[in-house]
Amino acid sequence: MAAATSSRSPRQGKHTAAALSDLCQKQEERLNQLEDLNARKEQQLLKMHGRLEEALLVLQSGQKMYAEQQKVLDEQQSIIVELQVAESSSGAATSSKATADVVAVSPVAENSNLNMDEDADMDNQMYALMRRAAELQHQVEAAAACGALQSVSRATAPPQVGVPAKILPSGPEATTDAAAVSTVTGNSNLNTDEDADLNNQMYALM
Repeated sequence: MAAATSSRSPRQGKHTAAALSDLCQKQEERLNQLEDLNARKEQQLLKMHGRLEEALLVLQSGQKMYAEQQKVLDEQQSIIVELQVAESSSGAATSSKATADVVAVSPVAENSNLNMDEDADMDNQMYALMRRAAELQHQVEAAAACGALQSVSRATAPPQVGVPAKILPSGPEATTDAAAVSTVTGNSNLNTDEDADLNNQMYALM
């Protein structure tokens, strides 16, 4: 019986050693897979960081243009106020002069025509400036709306450095900047899906 026990012990030892060797090999394979997943995840993070920097550059450009538009709008509004004051002063002067020179019909008529022409010119200038101010105000509001949309997009993205919404100008530059922000947002969503897949694979291996 002792001989049978001694004959089984080497066999059990060989079986145990083979099982341990197989287990070690599997663990090494899992470790290699985890390292590969970590490397891929780091590459994805680097790509996301680069896209984030691009978005920040676009944002800074939009903020600068927004400040310039706001400055032009303020200047236009101040000019409108000055023209309104000048028109009021001109109207008061015309009324007082017409009252004082009732007897001199011809000179008063000529002066009235001149004043009417001046008032018409001032009115035209005011209307043109008001239209320009309205256009600038519309551009500023559109830029602010674009900034709010990008803030919402950042809030739903993976944790990273906050990116305010881009405030875009009007015209071709606005189209270019909007396309750049749209591309960055789309790529961020794709990277989020890829990160989720990598995390699932890591959990499965663990």
